[in-house]
Formats: sequence, C-alpha cells, structure tokens
Amino acid sequence: MKLRQLIVLTGITLLSQAALANITVQSFSLAAGQGCDNFTGKWAGGGTVKATVIFPITCHYNGIATVVPNQNGYNVHVDLTKDSGICPDHESLDLPGTCQNGAIKLQTDSANLHGEMNPAGTEANLAGTVKFNIAGSTVNADISDMHLKKQ
Repeated sequence: MKLRQLIVLTGITLLSQAALANITVQSFSLAAGQGCDNFTGKWAGGGTVKATVIFPITCHYNGIATVVPNQNGYNVHVDLTKDSGICPDHESLDLPGTCQNGAIKLQTDSANLHGEMNPAGTEANLAGTVKFNIAGSTVNADISDMHLKKQ
C-alpha cells in the first residue's frame, strides 16, 4: 500500500523537471518476503505541496494510482488532480517499479520521496521533495503529508 501511496505522490512529481531520484516505500509486514504482496490494484490518496516562489505557495492534490504486475516488477499509472493552489491542474504519469527486500521502489527523475506502509499493506504515508514547473520556473517543493489507501 505504501507503494501505491508513493505512486500517488509520484504522480505529483510528474510536475517536476529535476535530476534522477527514486520513490521508496518500506513495508512493515512481519514477513519480509510478503512486504509487497498487497501492492497491486488501485490506490487513492492526496497530499500537500509547499514551496516558495517569491512568496509561499501551497497546493493540495488528490490522485488515483493503478498498479499492475509485469515480468520485471510493476507498472504504475498515476492520475493527479489539483484541489487548490496555483500549481498545474492535472498530471498523469507512468512509473516502473520493483520490490526489493520488502520495499517498493519507483523510478522517476522528478522526486525524492520515502515512506512507510502499514503492516496490512493497505495504507502508506510519504514525505520528501519534488520539483515542478510553475509559470515557467522549476520549483523545489516539500511534501510532508501524503497519505494513500488501497481501494
């Protein structure tokens, strides 16, 4: 689930145009080998992006992520919709992912996010930084309250 929450947060990172980074969600499953078992399916959640561009800005996003397995791990499709703020209204992205030692890792070039999934694999919380474009300028933004739930 953390991976799904991370995917939603990663969706927010599509707005970014930064250097290579990753999104990692650690499972708290008691069985390390089962840490990613609940990752496939649909996830929903939201979070707040905060940055300073001459003045402080705050934007809130909600998103849906669909996670499907493939031969190398996962394909994650994320759709984000802005609820408030002066950030972009909508973003969609596709991210490749893997499970390594009970941690879900998504590959992206626009975010550096880390989070934790509950033991049941149904909820995840993420935090970190993303880069995104506002009015033609690349902005470094903080995310500290991304919460995702498996649907």
